[in-house]
Amino acid sequence: MTHRLRISSSQLIAGAIRTESIWEMSVYFPLTSNVRSVLMRSFQWRACFLLLIAISPANAEEPLDRAKQAAEGTAQVLTEAQFKDVRQSVDAALKWLAGQQQRDGRFFGPATGQPGITSLTVMAFLSAGHLPGAGPYGARLERAIDYALSCEIEDGLFCAEKARPVWALDQTSHTGTYNQAITALMFSEVFGELKGRLGEDVSAAVKRALDYSAKIQFRTVPGRPQDEGGWRYIIPNPEDRFVTDLSITAWQVTFLRSAKNAGFDVDTKVVKAAQKYVKGLYDAKQGTFTYDHARRSRGMTGAGIMAMAMLGRHRTKEVKAAAAWLRRHPFDRYGERIGHLDRFHYSVYYCTQAMYQLGGKDWQQFYPKTAELLVGNQRPDGSWRALSYEIPFGDAYATAMSVLSLTTSYALLPIHQR
Repeated sequence: MTHRLRISSSQLIAGAIRTESIWEMSVYFPLTSNVRSVLMRSFQWRACFLLLIAISPANAEEPLDRAKQAAEGTAQVLTEAQFKDVRQSVDAALKWLAGQQQRDGRFFGPATGQPGITSLTVMAFLSAGHLPGAGPYGARLERAIDYALSCEIEDGLFCAEKARPVWALDQTSHTGTYNQAITALMFSEVFGELKGRLGEDVSAAVKRALDYSAKIQFRTVPGRPQDEGGWRYIIPNPEDRFVTDLSITAWQVTFLRSAKNAGFDVDTKVVKAAQKYVKGLYDAKQGTFTYDHARRSRGMTGAGIMAMAMLGRHRTKEVKAAAAWLRRHPFDRYGERIGHLDRFHYSVYYCTQAMYQLGGKDWQQFYPKTAELLVGNQRPDGSWRALSYEIPFGDAYATAMSVLSLTTSYALLPIHQR
């Protein structure tokens, strides 16, 4: 079989060569360990370079190179002043987050949101160029990764506490598969930066998480074939008429893509089923993706675009139409929600990832205003406050999500790269 090979700097940094013809989509094949080692050193160089920029004098007379500031290729959508504001905002947020770490390594948040909240926070540090075992936050990141590993309550399922037998909102029966997917994503993202015992433990954890994700995917759903290929809660909500949803599924497919990028074996049957499911959530009449084949929100439209991008379908007519809908519905007011299902910082995160993956006018129109809104509503201590439905999970959660949104264009987190 003949493959078309395309190598870009961001793909090299991620340690992968992009090809087309497997999975009926774009798939990243792992390189040899020797080549990957060289590429990961290059990734570390980019991270260190960004950190050097971050500590450069704010009043330097010579203008800084925006492309280098945003780690080689951020579409240059911000002015120098705007980038300075974003950089200072991110630094303040990370300093605040560091102060939220507990003795056991977790970052502050309820047990039902762990280790997902801790994993999001680790990725926030990674996205700004900080690495485990190095620099001012290196030891903190290693402790956080160890904490996340300690939360494995069964093979591949990472939760700080076991689910009760009856579904309950914001309890582990509800949050467990979020914790599992987000934590597994963090492991596969940080895997290339770890050595020794911690690297071996994380590698094994990713493999178990892949098996668990495959096990809990709904492949056959009697009476609701449209739900096949998605994911849902550990314990079903008896009041739901649907079986799977886009919110959890988007995290799961992002983990699958990240794991594939990192060189792990991913079951193509799982991916193909997910691809069919996500595409089926598109509502042609509204031009949006839906949460459950019925209810829509801005966040779920972003999640649909992001999931399609992770599945190699980021240029379909459905994605283009959904992106146009997002351009017509920008984030104009802090805390604003469109649809009952919207969670503000969660929605901003998904939409930011979606529009960055698309690039061009979608990113140019979306990011500057969104970044300005986030920076303008950051609290003096560097945090963002959890809003509405996010309140049970705390300010560390909201702050980590805000950092991940602001640093998308840095392209230092492998999954953020186009």
